[in-house]
Amino acid sequence: MKRRIGILTSGGDCPGLNAAICGVARAAYEMFDAEIIGIRNGYGGLIEGDYQEMRKKQFSGILTLGGTILGTSRTPFRNMRVIEENGVDKVAAMKKTYKDLKLDFDAISTGFLGSEQQVDIVLDFIRHFKTDRNFVIVDPVMGDYGKLYRTYTKEMCDKMKELVHYADIITPNLTELCTLLDAPYPENGASIEELKEMCGKLAERGPKHIVVTGIHFNQTQIANFIYNKGEDFQIVMVDRIGGDRSGTGDVIAAIIAGMYLNGRSLYESVKKAADYVSKCIRYCEENEVPSYWGLCFEMFMKDLTEEA
Repeated sequence: MKRRIGILTSGGDCPGLNAAICGVARAAYEMFDAEIIGIRNGYGGLIEGDYQEMRKKQFSGILTLGGTILGTSRTPFRNMRVIEENGVDKVAAMKKTYKDLKLDFDAISTGFLGSEQQVDIVLDFIRHFKTDRNFVIVDPVMGDYGKLYRTYTKEMCDKMKELVHYADIITPNLTELCTLLDAPYPENGASIEELKEMCGKLAERGPKHIVVTGIHFNQTQIANFIYNKGEDFQIVMVDRIGGDRSGTGDVIAAIIAGMYLNGRSLYESVKKAADYVSKCIRYCEENEVPSYWGLCFEMFMKDLTEEA
C-alpha cells in the first residue's frame, strides 16, 4: 500500500541525522513504495510551507555527511503561540501545511510538557488529527518517588488531566498515576489490588490501556503493571539493575508506541521495552557509564527490528 510520509529534522547539534533520514527513507521505500516529503529547516519549514517531494537519489551518499540534508532551525516551543510582527499564527500555519500535504498520523505520542501553553498546543493538535484509524499514547512526565517536578503546579497538573481524556494508552509511573487521580502516594508501595483500583478509576477518564512503569516491586525486581479496560491485569517483571538514568522512561514509551503501532499486543510491547531498557542499563553499569550521561541505547537499536 502506497504511503505518504513527511520527514522533518529540528533542534541543535545532533550526530547521525542524515543516517537516520536515510534509514527511514530506505525502509519507507521498501515497505510502502512511499512518497516522501522533505520539510526544510525544521519547524520553520512546517510553518512557512517550505517543503519538497524527495527523490530516491537524494538519499544516496549522505550517511557520512554532517548536519542534515533537510536543514534545521530552533524555534522555541514556548513561542509557538506568540504572534510575531508578520502576523503568522504558527500553530495554525503548521496544521495547514499538514493538511495541504495530505499527511495524517498512524499514532500521536506526547512526552514531557513544560507549560500550560504547551499542553494547550498538544490538545489542539490531537483534536485536529486524532481519528478512528490512529491512537494517542501519553507519557505524563510529571515526577517520581512521590514528588513532582518544579514546573508541575496545581494548574499544570489540572491541564495534564485534560490530556488524559484523549489518551488511548497512558504510561505513568506510580507518582504520576496518583497525581492524575489526586490520590495520596503510597510510600511503601502499592498492592496489586490498589493498582487495579487506581487504573480502573483512570480508565474511566479515557484511556483503554494503562501501563504503570518502574514500580519497585522488591529489592531485586522492577514491575510494569498493565491494565487493559475490561480485561485482567498483566505484569512484566525485570531485574533491578543499578540506579536511575534519565531518558529511561522516554525510551520505554517510544518502544511501546512503536511495537503497538506494528501490531503487537500491549503485553508484547511492554515486555520488549522493559527487556531492551534492562539490556541498556546493564551495559551502562558494566561499562561504568556515568549516570549523568543518561541511558546508552543506540548500540542495541537493531534489537528492535528483530522478532520478539
